[in-house]
Amino acid sequence: MAGHCEIEFDKEIYHPGEVLNGNVYVTFTSECTVRDIKLTFIGRAKVFWKEGKTCVYRREPYFDVESSLLTGEMKIEPGRYAYSFAFELPDSLPSTMDATQGSVKYKVRVDVDREWTWDYNCEKAFTVFTCNSLSSMSAAPVECVSEKTPISLGSEGPIELTLCLPKACYAPDQAIPCTATVKNDSGATVNELRFRMVQGFSFHADGRVHENVQGSSDELTVKDSAVAPHTVKKCNFEFRVPADMFFGALPNCNCIKAFWTLKGEACLSFPHTNLHIEMPLHLGSDGA
Repeated sequence: MAGHCEIEFDKEIYHPGEVLNGNVYVTFTSECTVRDIKLTFIGRAKVFWKEGKTCVYRREPYFDVESSLLTGEMKIEPGRYAYSFAFELPDSLPSTMDATQGSVKYKVRVDVDREWTWDYNCEKAFTVFTCNSLSSMSAAPVECVSEKTPISLGSEGPIELTLCLPKACYAPDQAIPCTATVKNDSGATVNELRFRMVQGFSFHADGRVHENVQGSSDELTVKDSAVAPHTVKKCNFEFRVPADMFFGALPNCNCIKAFWTLKGEACLSFPHTNLHIEMPLHLGSDGA
């Protein structure tokens, strides 16, 4: 078996401010002189995308710290050796995330510097997670209004869609009580109301912004939500936040921002286009 090194952590997920504990295991197949066993702790955010022929790139470091596991050069006999380490993570780190146009990643790298022979190298990623506390967010009701006037040969009025929620902050798998009111002053019929929740990221570099939707819930069709011309209808329904939707926070990250949006539409028949509405939301945890 060839000589090598590997890294093990004491757990899978860490929070900002915690101590990252682990071990480095190095296997030597023959006697050798080791100058140093160096650890490097790295945390960074990075964004990258293309706009035509322009490549947009930005890197944001959070830490890049080196540490030595040896006190000096030493001769080592064949065998497997274990070296423990501890590294205190900075406070207010953004959560680990990975998308096509950007990522926040954390890792530990090991370099075993051997005299007169090939070095051993390895690295291993670890996960940092933090989220907003729902108790620290506003619990005030929120309302969003959208309207449009369908194409008409006469002097018909607009369709107005109002969406009301008791608050804008929720946790994964939490039910959201919703009220949608349609005031239809047009001559077109609103066939039904549909809603879905999306989660995504906006990426920022060189004054440019690029958005990407990372996840989406199943679409909810509100029952009995058809609205005849020149009538008003109020619909009460419940929308559940997907249990597996990303709800991590990205504090002190200037190049990546997370967003959550409840998107709705009042569906109209051809040749009319649907009326759309978007309500910004925030996700967090009661236990954050």
